[in-house]
Amino acid sequence: KTFNTLKRIKEEDASVVDEEEQFAELASSEFLLKQIQELLAREGKKWIDALPHGIHSGLLKKGAKGLFFYFQAEKQKGKLHFWNYYDLQTDRIVDNRFLIAHLISCLPETDRVIGDYNVFEMQEKIIDHILETHLEKVALEAVPKVIDPIQQTLATVIQGYLNHPDVDRKEALETLKYLNQPMAGTQVKELRKIHKEFQKNMTPNILIEKINNMREKYGPTSPENGSTERIDLMREDLKLICFDYLCS
Repeated sequence: KTFNTLKRIKEEDASVVDEEEQFAELASSEFLLKQIQELLAREGKKWIDALPHGIHSGLLKKGAKGLFFYFQAEKQKGKLHFWNYYDLQTDRIVDNRFLIAHLISCLPETDRVIGDYNVFEMQEKIIDHILETHLEKVALEAVPKVIDPIQQTLATVIQGYLNHPDVDRKEALETLKYLNQPMAGTQVKELRKIHKEFQKNMTPNILIEKINNMREKYGPTSPENGSTERIDLMREDLKLICFDYLCS
């Protein structure tokens, strides 16, 4: 979402401001949960689970004209959920779930209204959008994390002492591995302090010991802790759960 918002700002899309203002009004941490709880209380989970894939409906919504699509993809790590709204007024795809929930929410007694939009054309655009944004997300996750210059400085210092008689080479290599991982600001601040102390005493084994003590204090910062496993997504993975006409 953040990536797409920045991209639209760069392209001078003025609608970003209005959308973010709406999001700020709706984005309570309990908003979507409240919507789901109310639906489950009214209809029951069994009724929802029994609904077939590909169902559709429609409703009147003031100022809205478009189609909502909900796709799922079953992967090893679980189900992926994709909410997208094709806005015919702006010829733009919205994937902000808070805004979409506000658009499609209605009561059981709400009249059903079906528009005459080209569903298949919009569905293909939505699928292309899902695949494109998923690839962008995977690409961003694959970008190496930036480490602070002080980490690089300390790593260079320790590399220079790998063959020093007072240094345990195996321990030093573990320290280097630790220094090559992204760290929080508090850890970086502590590393700067350790480096200043080292500049006074120039004792490599004490330097390594202090960094390893810090590692024990904060825990390891391995890439697995901060990144998500790559999930490949293909067109055939996407299953249309439902779609909804919005007419004004």
